[in-house]
Amino acid sequence: MILPFIEYLNEGKVERQTPDSNMANALMAKAEKRLKHLMEVTDDTAEFVFEDVYESIREFSQAVMASKGYKPSSHEAVISYLRDNENLD
Repeated sequence: MILPFIEYLNEGKVERQTPDSNMANALMAKAEKRLKHLMEVTDDTAEFVFEDVYESIREFSQAVMASKGYKPSSHEAVISYLRDNENLD
């Protein structure tokens, strides 16, 4: 079960830090690069394509979090941040 984002902060699964635009830009570039190199989806490649799409979304989300001053240590915290901040700017 995904908890409210504040719970991950309280549990120490997300660190507050100075917003890091360099990290945000690097993560964004990595996510974009990963998406550009996706292969054709077939029965043999579907699992790998799904993994790369998931990783791209996670990297993009962590880029947003870095730009806002958060560093997550779990995938659940990233999902919670997205859910609780659905109007990301």
